[in-house]
Amino acid sequence: MKVIFECLDKGKNSLNARAFSTKLTPGYCFGMTIDWARTSLELDGVRVLSLLHPFKWGIIQSSYEMNQHKHGNVVNQFAAEAVPDEVGMIKANGLDVLNGGGNGEPVIFNGDFNVLAHELAQKVGTFIFILFGLPGVGAHFLGIRRKGIGQFLLAEYFDPNDALFSFANEREFETFLAGHLNHNYNGRMRDDGKACPVLNNFCGISEVRLS
Repeated sequence: MKVIFECLDKGKNSLNARAFSTKLTPGYCFGMTIDWARTSLELDGVRVLSLLHPFKWGIIQSSYEMNQHKHGNVVNQFAAEAVPDEVGMIKANGLDVLNGGGNGEPVIFNGDFNVLAHELAQKVGTFIFILFGLPGVGAHFLGIRRKGIGQFLLAEYFDPNDALFSFANEREFETFLAGHLNHNYNGRMRDDGKACPVLNNFCGISEVRLS
């Protein structure tokens, strides 16, 4: 595993406004992940943080959150659509979505991040995925990118709360992904005495390409 860049400013502060956001206190994770996915497709990969566009993150996130509030969106994890949906916001920012409905294609993992990591590591293309917790817990957007089917050519994992990572082989990719998701989004107690959110209720994944 290699860290391509950390999602930190020069003062070593998180670029995501809130590391663990809720609908009432949103961070920039959706805006950051859309920007990473689109820039990766445009440039065939993002190698340095400076290639991303921080001025877009708050605009994307605010638009998404304002629409949620306006429509009183209640997530139905198995519905074909949610109003306003994540897929609609992705499309509004220069990307086509190749699969799934409002929240993307559901990935059934029954709260087990090892199962989820195995499912995600098999996918080839560029993807934005969301993790939901139970109502009121919040959600988080992340991204993965993989090139190559039979021969493993490249894999990357983007977490706006942490970093962009790259991997040398599929086994390393899957193992790290399972550990990272379980460590950060399955209720672990942090050093500051607060618990990480439990976001193991639902995953929806959207494969994206440039419009």
